[in-house]
Amino acid sequence: MEVTLDPEQRRAVEYDGGRPLLVVAGPGSGKTRVLTERVRHLVEQGKAKPEEILCLTFTDKAAREMSKRLEARGMDVSSMDMGTFHSFARKVLSDNELETGLDIHGGVLEKAEAGVWAINHIDDFDLQSVKIGNNAHGVMKSIMDGISSFAKALCTPDDIDKYVDEKGDGANKDEKEDILALADLSKVYRAYQKFKRSMHVV
Repeated sequence: MEVTLDPEQRRAVEYDGGRPLLVVAGPGSGKTRVLTERVRHLVEQGKAKPEEILCLTFTDKAAREMSKRLEARGMDVSSMDMGTFHSFARKVLSDNELETGLDIHGGVLEKAEAGVWAINHIDDFDLQSVKIGNNAHGVMKSIMDGISSFAKALCTPDDIDKYVDEKGDGANKDEKEDILALADLSKVYRAYQKFKRSMHVV
């Protein structure tokens, strides 16, 4: 069964420039088709063996669809690494527990679960910069979002505490409010890390 490709899709499928290829495409533009055909092209041209190919998507559905399409084209995908970015990252972490120091047999903590943990422990944090009142959920969501941003930037609670210590004394009134908020965030961040370690989750 021959798959129809437009010129841009065919260019991506048959690309042989020796350097990484970035394809920018919107929803419904045939990304899965291009990836599937690219994999098939590489194998058929002898440029890669199935076991040398790592094929990652954002959703399980897209990964299953790619696998199904390749099998329909007569390819044996059993030796290919195919799945989502998240499942692949989890496998790498699981396979390298000694090197990373992460024991993640508890799995991956969902954002909603992290939010529930934060709300359930709100009284333990002794927050100084905010009045909780009736907005506990909103306050903790903001703090957890902040923690996520710092974590993505590879900024630890120790980094935040160091900044707070350095800036605290010379700060003006507005800056002191921000410094106090950062100190609160650091407390929650540290407790959250401890909780994740105790539950063996990431």
